[in-house]
Amino acid sequence: MPALAAGLLFALDRIDVPGLLAVHRPLTALLRAETARIGPGRTVVAGFSQGATVALTLALRYGEPLAGTALYAPFLPPDLAALLPEGGPSPANSRMPVWIGHGARDWIVPESSGAGLRDLLASWGHPVTWQRYPGGHEAFAGVRASLPAFLSEVLATPIPPVPGPEPSARAG
Repeated sequence: MPALAAGLLFALDRIDVPGLLAVHRPLTALLRAETARIGPGRTVVAGFSQGATVALTLALRYGEPLAGTALYAPFLPPDLAALLPEGGPSPANSRMPVWIGHGARDWIVPESSGAGLRDLLASWGHPVTWQRYPGGHEAFAGVRASLPAFLSEVLATPIPPVPGPEPSARAG
């Protein structure tokens, strides 16, 4: 899988660190503007697949406390700690809540990678909500109840579930 040539910052076995840091610059500026507007404690950073890993590294590096981060089909970078300035989350986000959803039949990012990220973040002290779905690599498939419940909790604001049938899911 070519790294930057195809617009990818990540492959399962490597990361384009200069590319990731270049992406972080405008995203950090946007995050600063939004947190100034609504407050850092009311801000959740979210992403899907490669965007989930970008969102996670951005949130873990951010210097103000965020409400949380929501990740669907993220993968565990080969050395996540090396991507963080002090080898771990910024003090402001060292206990940031994290929601992770992953499809059991994900053909792009294996579920084991998301589970490894879950375990690493939990070992760092993050409260992690893990949601396993029966599907594959579809953007935020099957999050009708679990993600709105997480957002309601971290934002202290009722977020209604998305209408429709909820696929069977297992929390863990």
